[in-house]
Formats: sequence, C-alpha cells, structure tokens
Amino acid sequence: MRRLRTLGFVSSAALALFLFTEGRASACGAGPGGPVGQGMCGLDDKPLEHHRFRGLLSYGYANTRLSFGEGANGESLKFDMNRHTTMVALEYRPNETTALTFAGGGLLVGNLRNGTNHVMSSGPAFSFGYALSLFREKEKGFFGVLALAASFMHAQSRPETGFFQESAGYTALDARASVMFGKTFFEHLTVYAKGSVFGGPVFWRLNGESKVGQDIYHYQVGGGLSLKIIDQLSIYGEGIGLGERGAIAGITLLP
Repeated sequence: MRRLRTLGFVSSAALALFLFTEGRASACGAGPGGPVGQGMCGLDDKPLEHHRFRGLLSYGYANTRLSFGEGANGESLKFDMNRHTTMVALEYRPNETTALTFAGGGLLVGNLRNGTNHVMSSGPAFSFGYALSLFREKEKGFFGVLALAASFMHAQSRPETGFFQESAGYTALDARASVMFGKTFFEHLTVYAKGSVFGGPVFWRLNGESKVGQDIYHYQVGGGLSLKIIDQLSIYGEGIGLGERGAIAGITLLP
C-alpha cells in the first residue's frame, strides 16, 4: 500500500511540474498498461529522417481487482490480481503526427487471490498501439497525445495448495484509450499526466467451471517521466495511483 501511495505522489508531482513550469519538447515516455506492461513513446517535435523507428524494452507491474460474477452458492467471485510482465516493442512513425507500436513478450509471474491463492505461470502476451498527436509543444507550449491500444495475454493458473491439481487456462483481452499531456524541460526531461479508460473480457476456469470476468475499475489516472541520456537512448517510468494501479519502467533505443 505504501508503494502505491508513493506512485500517486509521484504522479501528482509530475502533474504539478507540468502545470507550473515552462520548457521545450523533446519526447514523452511510457504508455498504456492493461494485461501487459507495454511501452509506447509519444510524438516529439524533431524531424523524422533519422528516427522513424524506435525499440523499447519494458517491465510492468499491475495490481487490480477482477470480478467473475457469483459462485454456485451466491458468493461473490472477486479476485485481487498482481502481475509482472516484460515486453519488447517496435515503434514506427509513418509521419510526424502518428505512431504505430507492435509489442511481444509475456507474463513473468502473477497471482489471483480470493481466500485461495491461485498462482499464474508465465505465458505469452502481445499488443498493438496507435498514437496520434493532438497538438505539438512547439505550437501550444505543451503536447497532447491520444493513444489507443489492444492487447492479449494467456497463462495457466493453479491453486497454491493444489500442486497436483489440473491447471486452468487464463486469457485476457484488453482495449483502451489514453490521453497524455506533458512538457519537456532542458531538452532532456519530459513529464506527463495521463488518464485511461479500458475494458475487455477475462476467460478463466474456476473449480472446473468456465468463467468470464472483467476488471472492476475500467480507468487509470497517473503520470510519468522520460529522461534522454543520449540521442539514441532514453529511460522512462510511469506510476498509476488511481484505478488499475501499477508501474512501468523501461528503455527506448533509436537506431
């Protein structure tokens, strides 16, 4: 809980810095979470000749609650979920105002808890994202980006106390829309505030029965930052303190 409060404080600090300081645009940082911790860079103000492509490597953590309706006896089937993911992504910018991101990776470890702890094995994850510049920092003094993303994740789960029990498949689909507003300072440090809405089904077998669930929050509010080390290398981080909580950290590489 203390870590999540810290994430909320960092997000608020990033928002305050964005609102009360001036600077020049260079780039923005991390991006949508969802079933996978995907990195998605924003759109900067520089020419495209030498950086239509970016490579991204990210680690993501998420904490949320899923609802699978009611059980046979009318009990609530709500599960607290934690997941750790890693993704490798390629971003392509066809023009100065749009970007496409293709990501692949997977779940490292996770669990679902409702009295019984269900341990999740590693499994594949994929994501596709589209980003559109709403306005540029050189025009407005700060930038705005709309990001759309769709993702898929699959894993196997087993009760922690049931080593010899048959594992159950877990599949999550997710679609989300995010808006980011940010600003760059000293041509190296970018901070942004972000809000997202999302939804999608989760398919899981629980006690031998097929269940369809969903996240109970359907929103995220947070912020992040990106630091350019050299022209070809940046590091970024994002904290989400409201809604589906979590964090993303990673690096961005330019050819």
